[in-house]
This record gives sequence, structure tokens and C-alpha cells, in this order.
Amino acid sequence: MPDRSVQHAAELAGFLRLPDHPSAPREARAHLRRCLLGVGASQQTGDVVLLLTSEVVTNALRHAPPPRELRIRELGGVLRVEVSDSHPLPPRRREPDAESPGGRGLWLLDALAIRWGHLRDGEGKVVWFEVGYE
Repeated sequence: MPDRSVQHAAELAGFLRLPDHPSAPREARAHLRRCLLGVGASQQTGDVVLLLTSEVVTNALRHAPPPRELRIRELGGVLRVEVSDSHPLPPRRREPDAESPGGRGLWLLDALAIRWGHLRDGEGKVVWFEVGYE
């Protein structure tokens, strides 16, 4: 089991301003991969965090104008990832079409996150999720 000292928690706290470009999900995953490697998160935890981050960042990129930001931190054995954007409306669940490449992000959050949600943040919102830290 990794050492969850204050030093590791401080190393895990991370922030990234997301570019207004299709590369934003890739850049977010790369940033989080470095953060997770630094604290010795398990491969399984890392895979879940990266997948869910990719979904939330992609939604922000598709549905909200910039600015968009990514934050990660450790809260008592739980990793919390937050993606803020400038669109005030909450994410909307939709029934994915078998032929469509999208529409599954919120379903994945339901299935893989301990909990997730959204909150108003000034003129925009923050979509967040939490995953157990191994």
C-alpha cells in the first residue's frame, strides 16, 4: 500500500488550465498520469481516473466555452478530480445511441466513481468525481 503522507498528498494536488483544443483530454490525462505516478497509485485506480477525466473534459470541451480547468487532490484516501467550465447548466444524461461514439460519460461516472456531481461556480460550474485511492 502506498505511503499517504502529507508529502504525497501535497504532491498529488494538481492544477491544469485546459486548452481550447481537441488535445485537451489527452493533455489532462498526461497531467494526471504524472500526478498519479508521483504518489504510487495502482494501475487500476489510474485507469479509472484517466477514463473518467477524459469523459468529463471531453464534455466540457464540447459543451462549454473556455476557460476550462482541471484539479486533482487527495481527500482522506479518495482522489477527487474537478473540471470547471464557464457553462452554468449541469451535465445532461442522455440515452446513448448504439451507433454514436458519445453519450456514455455520465453512465461511466455512475458505474466507476464512488460519487460524482456538479456545483455552480461563479458564472459556470464544476463537475467532480471521486475514486477510491489504492
